[in-house]
Amino acid sequence: MKSFLDNGGNLYIESVDLGKDLNGSGFFEYLGITYLNDGGDDEVANLYGGPECITSGLEANYNGGSDPHYSVDRLSSLSAQLLFSCENDYGRMFLYDHGNYKVATSSVMMGAIANGAGLNTKPYIVGEIVNYFLGYNPYTSVNDQTAGTSDVYVSPNPFTTSAEIHFSVQKAEHVQVEVYDMNGRLVKQLTNRKMAPGNYTVIWDAVSQNGAPAEKGIYFGKINIGNTQWTKKMILLKP
Repeated sequence: MKSFLDNGGNLYIESVDLGKDLNGSGFFEYLGITYLNDGGDDEVANLYGGPECITSGLEANYNGGSDPHYSVDRLSSLSAQLLFSCENDYGRMFLYDHGNYKVATSSVMMGAIANGAGLNTKPYIVGEIVNYFLGYNPYTSVNDQTAGTSDVYVSPNPFTTSAEIHFSVQKAEHVQVEVYDMNGRLVKQLTNRKMAPGNYTVIWDAVSQNGAPAEKGIYFGKINIGNTQWTKKMILLKP
């Protein structure tokens, strides 16, 4: 497995006994984490998203069960990014970008994560981990993907012909709404003007600034209202 990663492979690894199984193997440095090995196996009931990562603001039930077989080993980050912690603040899911390879590590079982309100949690997390391995930018808050949980959201998302960017202006402010591709290139400016207080919807018709149809893929809507900025991931599919 070490040679697989050394040669540029990507790895998703999960096990409730991950620490116990790998302890002493020298493999933890490849995962960017450490095993606390303090005899504390936990019966996890709730998971919480770490700050400034793809699960930020997300809470989910964990239905692993109370049988000792489902007790989860305690892990901690060395250089990996925390995705999920639990009710006792121990880390449970991590991403680690070594530079030569990428690893997603989980000490909870993906299949036991329950869906959160208004969000199909498991497919979302699996999809974002795949995006991470493929080099797409996954670092968009879960709240950004859920219409109605924020004053700024995209609907529908994914979309095939056009997407609506919804936002609220609390006081008269200059508003700029633009769409960028994954390489940070401007695709289209949708609005750039001062707006009075109110609720607004700006539509992107999947067309670039020069009128050419945009290719399917991932885009980012950047919304600047005064000194505040939001970035919303937008997924364009083709019929």
